[in-house]
Amino acid sequence: YANEVKLNDGQPVIYANPASFGVGTNWQDEIFRTGALQNHQLSISGFKGNINYYTSIGYYNQLGTIHNSEYKRLTIMNNLEMKASDKLSIGSKLFYSHDVNDGVLTLETTGGSEGTGVVSAALKFEPIQGIFDDSDNYTTSNIVGGDPFDNPVNIMDNLKDQIATEQFQANVFAEYEIIKNLKFKTTVGARVLNQRDGYYAGSTLREGLTTGGNANITARRSINVLNEDYLTYSWNFGDAHKFNAMAGYSYQENTSENWKAENHNFITDQFGYWNMGAGNVNQPATSSWSQWKMASFYGRLNYNFNDKYLFTFTNRYDGSSRFGADNKWAYFPSGAVAWNVKKESFLTDVDLIDHLKVRASYGVTGNTEIGTYTSLASVNLTAFTIIGNQQVPALIPSSVANGKLTWENTSQYDGGIDIGFFNGRLSLTVDYYNKLTQNLLYQLPLPAYSGFTSSMNNIGEIENKGFEFSINANPVNRSLKWFTDFNISFNKNKIKSLTEDGKDIIYSAAGGHVHATGMQVIRIGQPLGTFFGYVADGLYQAGSDFSIEPTKKAGDLRLKDISSDGKITPDDRTVIGDPNPDFVFGFNNDFSYKNFELSIFLQGAIGGEIFNLTRYELDAGIAKNNATTDILRRWTPTNTNTDVPRVTVTCLVEPSSYWVENGSYVRLKHVSLAYNLPKSLLAKIKVDKLRFYVSAQNFITITGYKGFDPEVSLSDSNRNAGIDYGQYPSVKSVTFGLNIGF
Repeated sequence: YANEVKLNDGQPVIYANPASFGVGTNWQDEIFRTGALQNHQLSISGFKGNINYYTSIGYYNQLGTIHNSEYKRLTIMNNLEMKASDKLSIGSKLFYSHDVNDGVLTLETTGGSEGTGVVSAALKFEPIQGIFDDSDNYTTSNIVGGDPFDNPVNIMDNLKDQIATEQFQANVFAEYEIIKNLKFKTTVGARVLNQRDGYYAGSTLREGLTTGGNANITARRSINVLNEDYLTYSWNFGDAHKFNAMAGYSYQENTSENWKAENHNFITDQFGYWNMGAGNVNQPATSSWSQWKMASFYGRLNYNFNDKYLFTFTNRYDGSSRFGADNKWAYFPSGAVAWNVKKESFLTDVDLIDHLKVRASYGVTGNTEIGTYTSLASVNLTAFTIIGNQQVPALIPSSVANGKLTWENTSQYDGGIDIGFFNGRLSLTVDYYNKLTQNLLYQLPLPAYSGFTSSMNNIGEIENKGFEFSINANPVNRSLKWFTDFNISFNKNKIKSLTEDGKDIIYSAAGGHVHATGMQVIRIGQPLGTFFGYVADGLYQAGSDFSIEPTKKAGDLRLKDISSDGKITPDDRTVIGDPNPDFVFGFNNDFSYKNFELSIFLQGAIGGEIFNLTRYELDAGIAKNNATTDILRRWTPTNTNTDVPRVTVTCLVEPSSYWVENGSYVRLKHVSLAYNLPKSLLAKIKVDKLRFYVSAQNFITITGYKGFDPEVSLSDSNRNAGIDYGQYPSVKSVTFGLNIGF
């Protein structure tokens, strides 16, 4: 189709004889493989005298479905609890893990052609080339007019990124009964995390080509300490009135250290990042230190009247070092009431109903996850400057202070009903909630003349409200047993206000190299993460009115004139999609018959939309990349009955609803079949339990979405939900296992 692009634009063809290239290279076959997974766990538990103990060790290993991707993890856990006396209990929890993640670059970055991921490269790279050229060098995309980028096998084999993480966590506690019903408990915990990230871009890659290889090692160390001390007191007035009170204090401190070494121009790629001295263009070493602290005073009161009326009141006063000087502390109250209707005299004799409870609650919670020192002005070391004919390092401001930065807080109302029937065979739960998040924390873009790119601010309010329903049932309870539960949630998300005079905040999750600028908007009255752009209105045909878009031709995409001014301008951009589903659901069924067990779990999301940035690059019809098979249905003078525009370098460069797809799906998330060895045989081999099982994950997905996986989100951010840009796809897996108990 590249030849057709050139002809449509009045230029000579690129490929005189396309058939001469033969079958070509299937790049997806080159990068994907059948993965493998191992998961082993051994645990020992028991009690002796006043001591309870639990110890486990586990090993997990997964070979990814992309070559050279692998994840390994070792975990060790020990829990110990001892009744030291009638009044004193002590205990500890120890946890250690060591994991190594050998990653490949998949999620597309903003680094232009040097940031192309393996998945995107496999889809975009022209199949007429092989892995190596005639000189045994890795090939590079060389489509005329396109951006040169590495072939996916080169990226997969020569870009190394390994993250090794070691974590140790220890918690100890002591609980002492001071007097009857008055207890004091103290816990002290510490988590030490050491992490090393080794990165090497070999000299065969575009990133390493100009530098002769690019290596860096980043090391991180963090220590998190948490202490909680609280008193609890329980008392009763007669048989009807029961009280429980708690008051406490907690303190948490996290200290992080980071340091990085980097070098370029290596004599060989063989060392990777393990011989930094083999390079001769040292980059400035960097290091940093940061610390945050959080303290809390809290209390709770529970009141139970005759098991009919239940009340809970909680208060927290939290302080965080991350916020502005005048806003470090905030108050978070909550309360809940419940009415156990089944206890009323008019229901006690109704055998049909097992339980009936009506609930209502209100509470406020806070969010501090904004990083460290974001409320303060900061400076960074920049390029050298000249003072007195001497080169000296210089400091420049890198962020602006915001002394008014305060807590993001969410207030939530909730009401619900729980009801059960038929001696526990059927139960239903209905909940309604309304959450209002105020003082939204957001990196607000700043104008270029300010000298800064963005500033952390509290920008407005967002509302989430909806219903949740769940049904649990035991329809069959004979030799064949069937337990089922179904849940479904409906959530509506809406921006209520913005502090910047209510103006839209237009942004883009995509890098500038894909030209999808301004493809998302934060707008009052719309959900968070809304897609923004032009509305596609079919294709122009011969004889169409081109007055609104005079440069367009027959076969080009028609855009809708939203502003009704007779021309297409940025004012015609509008909301073109919502990544938030109308509802999500889960449906689980467990069957057992004699020694056999079968479990089936379905999940789904209906109504959400996906901005397919991967397809945006592939099917723009500008012949700068390979394309999907949809391009075979493109408009031509002899194929006018189609929804795929003609191919031309100017056809589909603007973000529009053409790239927004229905992301609804239903997925067989998990299915397993197990067999438990009969007790008569267990006695002969002297084991307590022997269970064989086979299970499958993500086995079937029903969706109309054209990408690999409808469950996508860019950078794990709710601002970027529903954006697909070369992500590592979810994988199908089949597991065979054995459980043995002694």
